[in-house]
Amino acid sequence: MVRITAFSLFALSLVGFSFSQSLNEKQTIIFLRTNTFDNTVGSCLAAAITPGILVTTADCTTVSFSKNSLSTSQIFIGSTNPGKDIAQISNNPANLGQLSGLTSPSSIITHENYNPGTKDDNIALLYLDNHGVTVSKVGGMVAPESASVIAAGVGQLLSSKQSTVSSIQEQNVEIESASFCKVISPSYSDDGSRLFCASNGNSMCNLDGAIFFPSSSGDNLLYALGSFTGTPNKPTSNDCSSSEAATFYTRIAFYQDWIQQKTGIEKSNFISSQNVSLPTWSSSNSSPSTSAQSSDSSSSSTSSTS
Repeated sequence: MVRITAFSLFALSLVGFSFSQSLNEKQTIIFLRTNTFDNTVGSCLAAAITPGILVTTADCTTVSFSKNSLSTSQIFIGSTNPGKDIAQISNNPANLGQLSGLTSPSSIITHENYNPGTKDDNIALLYLDNHGVTVSKVGGMVAPESASVIAAGVGQLLSSKQSTVSSIQEQNVEIESASFCKVISPSYSDDGSRLFCASNGNSMCNLDGAIFFPSSSGDNLLYALGSFTGTPNKPTSNDCSSSEAATFYTRIAFYQDWIQQKTGIEKSNFISSQNVSLPTWSSSNSSPSTSAQSSDSSSSSTSSTS
């Protein structure tokens, strides 16, 4: 979750390169929320997995430093320019209702085992009464090490400044190895099926956003949600200026049983069985290589019901 001050807005310049496939920005939904620890406004990103249900991080739906959900009146969905909106209401959450075109969720479901300290089980659902959103299928496969994927988000948090941008930003990032992730966060013991880390590229820090699989046809598949950023020996330092920094992501398909349990929606209605061929990252030329690695959704059979 990006903390924002009304006078620290800037345009985020992305570095690197682009796939021939680009993200359909309609697959991403920006919402504004109350930062309860200092009574300011933050911006977060969600994606629709059904016409009336959005998935996002628990970090964005809870009272600051708590696992208790915010009230529905503390979240407003549908911002197209979070920087402008926050400046317009003077960064005062009491004025969120004055923004036109935004709507509050009808219900918030935060994972009951979410840990605000470790960011474990960092996933939540937002229910919408007003539909009209672009639905994304969730990729069921586990992305292999060195795969190049699309990261999208709305903010950047540095240790020296807090700021946001005016629109969705996107960049290609590399899925890192489990050993690399463990160097950054010594407590990391996952194999990538629940939690993984990806490179920051020095331009997307502490990304409040999501990972998508690039696709040559149609919309991209939704894969994961940005959770926290770390550097070696400083797993929560937010020092994304370091070339060794990486962002940890929560893989959504790991929680497919939990989502089905909470919503009553069959997994087949939001999990994709599509085979995806992912480009591999080439450090020598700073771009995805032409060779691709293919996996299918059957490689992901583990899910959480807790």
